[in-house]
Amino acid sequence: MCTTRPPFVGGLPGLAGADARTTMAKHVEAAPASGYGYYGDGAAAADIDALLRDIHAAVVRPRTPADPPVEFFERTRRDYNHYDGRSVAFAFRYGDDAFAGDDPVATVHTTTSPPKKQPQPQRCEYDAGIDAALRAMERDPAERPSGDYLATDTQAGAELMVATRAHAVKLMYNFSGYYNLAPGTLHRAVSYVDRFLSASVTAGGCAGVNLVLLGAVTVFTAAKYEDRSTTLALRADDVARHVGCAACDVVAAERALFAALGYRLSGPTAYTFVDHFTRHGQEEDGSLLMLRTLAHHLADLALLDCRCGARFLPSAVAASAIALARMAMGGSAPSWSEEEVKVTGYELEDLAGCMAMIYDIHKHPEAWPGCYHIMDDCKLIYALPPLVI
Repeated sequence: MCTTRPPFVGGLPGLAGADARTTMAKHVEAAPASGYGYYGDGAAAADIDALLRDIHAAVVRPRTPADPPVEFFERTRRDYNHYDGRSVAFAFRYGDDAFAGDDPVATVHTTTSPPKKQPQPQRCEYDAGIDAALRAMERDPAERPSGDYLATDTQAGAELMVATRAHAVKLMYNFSGYYNLAPGTLHRAVSYVDRFLSASVTAGGCAGVNLVLLGAVTVFTAAKYEDRSTTLALRADDVARHVGCAACDVVAAERALFAALGYRLSGPTAYTFVDHFTRHGQEEDGSLLMLRTLAHHLADLALLDCRCGARFLPSAVAASAIALARMAMGGSAPSWSEEEVKVTGYELEDLAGCMAMIYDIHKHPEAWPGCYHIMDDCKLIYALPPLVI
């Protein structure tokens, strides 16, 4: 049987009643001490001692029945919430009102009904502001390549053929897919390539541009913009190993890219606008997800032709991809409702040129490097009917 030792008085238990040990400092006298740890003599010690006693009497007072119980303070220290400390414990079971067992926990009925949940509005108040900001950014000349900068009828554009650029896009597509980079990385990287090549053509030619290195660096930069955790899976050494160069060359190419783009990396892309236009869709049975997925796939095909990005705004490319996706899902001419005109800002006739380019890429994949590969990666089985607008 275990018992508790009563509190001892007069020192340690083993030394009770024993003679005090002799020490080497018997000649040192203890200084007078007050009850509150102040060591001194005279009136000053008495005044300090009296002051501390008054403070102790004012702060530490006997408990009264009106004071909260000790459990209240223990709980609030643990939960950091005084209201929870006063809350009543409820039985943890469903249907407390109908339960009539011998549970000692009382059930408290409240007379105030909870507020009704308001229906979520379809569009937020700042939705129009987001749309206006995206439209303004895509029209900014600093965020756009020059029109038809790879046209073969100009001497500067003849240095870089359209097919060569399409092959670079194919390598970028494979590179981003190999490292499973964030969605939207490819579109942003291709926009960086077009802007860089456009600036190079304007500066006097792009014959010395290493497209393989440029494509890998733009994918690396765009991936870091889309997802900050990219650096955990992809580093400059990995890019250099993929391209076959030194890591310092990757860093130098990235610096040259930033300088050519004017450090403006946040412009919206067709991928951005596909998500933006389909954010408020009401389709059921997974048709909205199918529409968005197919529109993203068709927008990826549009990356192969530099004319889509140079002649049309990203919002127009996204709207054209959505219209073609609806046409593939419906099996007939694209249906374009008034709501879609309001959301995208385009009539179907305004999208005829861009839709024709994407349709041509889809119907003639042999003419575009990487088109077969992109089409094979699509998880949907679809067919585009004859284009009639």
